Amino acid sequence: MTTTEAIAVIANPSKPQWRKAIQAIERECAEPPAVITTTVEDPGAGVARQAIADGAQRLVVCGGDGTVREVAAGTAGSGIPVGVVPIGTANIFARNIHLAPRALAANAARAVHGEARALDLGWATLHTADGGERRLPFLVLAGIGNDAATVLGTRAIIKSRVGWLAYFESGARHLLHRPIPMEVALDDEPARQVQAWSVLAANCPRVPPGILVFPGADPTNGRLETLVASVRWPHQWAAVAAQGLRMPVRASALRYAACSRLRVTPSRPVPTQVDGDAVAGVTSLTVTIDPASVRIVGGSQRPSA
Repeated sequence: MTTTEAIAVIANPSKPQWRKAIQAIERECAEPPAVITTTVEDPGAGVARQAIADGAQRLVVCGGDGTVREVAAGTAGSGIPVGVVPIGTANIFARNIHLAPRALAANAARAVHGEARALDLGWATLHTADGGERRLPFLVLAGIGNDAATVLGTRAIIKSRVGWLAYFESGARHLLHRPIPMEVALDDEPARQVQAWSVLAANCPRVPPGILVFPGADPTNGRLETLVASVRWPHQWAAVAAQGLRMPVRASALRYAACSRLRVTPSRPVPTQVDGDAVAGVTSLTVTIDPASVRIVGGSQRPSA
């Protein structure tokens, strides 16, 4: 089956499988789709908006989590469906919408022919120690503290060899880092002082390799699930791991809450990450959610829960 819909493919040429992904997509189309590659200067949002302006009725993105979130942000509010062919390292979002990263042909067919669902898009506004401000989109999560330091500390050579497992190597080096004093405020509530290993806000429930970290997160409910992780000792990490694997253990070091806006101010500049892309030297983080603003083609009718 081929489609006559006007399709534009947006691909990240830094990914080894990007040409194979495009070929798989072309086999599903009656006419050759427009093919656009991302650049460092425009990682996806700008080219997505231009493709829509040029008449694309559907976008198919080939890349990792960073490319997918940028392209999704470029379509926000447009109603244009976005198919996903995941060819990145972690592919966190793809796993949450039940896409198997290695199933290239199946993902291409689904991206071209599948039905899209309205999902929420998160936004993280960062202020940095050098006076800068950035507003970054995310589909899975944003975090500040040692989880972001783990992402920042992931070694590129290990990442290229073992993929998302590289994050575990970095994580092992950061597990016992001391909690960071932070000021945390949800919605219009007064700010409170916490000692946190990390503070996170999630739009989707799982992190690789399918571990349930945010049981209340749902990218269709217009809310964020926040997590303050106040882990100090090794035995607390054992409880966290057991809870993530759905064992009947309550990890007291994890405190969850739902909100529409999260504001975090650390006592010193620390890293922040959005969907696995890290920024160093952040002095404040504000996270919000834009409900039902993007239309994404997933691998099942319901996102992973």
